[in-house]
This record gives sequence, C-alpha cells and structure tokens, in this order.
Amino acid sequence: MPTNEYIEGSGLIASQLGFKNSLIARENYYELPPERGKGYIYQLHYSQGFFIALGDYILYKPSERFYHIEEMFMEIYYFQSGNVLNIEEGKKLIKLKLELIFI
Repeated sequence: MPTNEYIEGSGLIASQLGFKNSLIARENYYELPPERGKGYIYQLHYSQGFFIALGDYILYKPSERFYHIEEMFMEIYYFQSGNVLNIEEGKKLIKLKLELIFI
C-alpha cells in the first residue's frame, strides 16, 4: 500500500513521530513534545508533490521509516548524526554515510 509523502510531505513522518502541528496557510510548523525529544519540522507546501521542509530534532528513542511511493519522488536529506540503513525489496541492505543523501 502506498504511503502519502506525495500528498503530505514531511507531515506524514511528523504525525507518525508524534509532532504537534500548527498550520498557517501553506505553512506547517511541527513541534516535538518534550517527552518524545526536542526539535521541530517547518514545511512549506507550494503544490501537490512539491514541499520544502527544514527540520532540526533529536528523538529520545530510535525510529524506523518505511516508504512505498508509486509517483516520481525525490527527497534530499542531511543528517548530522545517527545511523541510516537503506533497505529496498530484493536488494542488499546499504548503510548510508552521514553526508548529503538523495533518496
């Protein structure tokens, strides 16, 4: 079953991680509750499938994220710390280096 990143952008992962959302026009500000970690995600939604998001947060517990996307899709991430594993069906698991990552 497809996930909805194309429709919701970072809002989907924000809701799954328990961020609280404030919506103003096409802008979303997601804040992490103190019991889950600290930080935020700020997202602009220009049109369907086109989002610009900036986030800076630390989670107190490890998290996993699974994508199933059928539309053309690209995300660019920069991770300052942590471990990132890329797992694709039928392919070898890849541990990604912490630098600019294109998905």
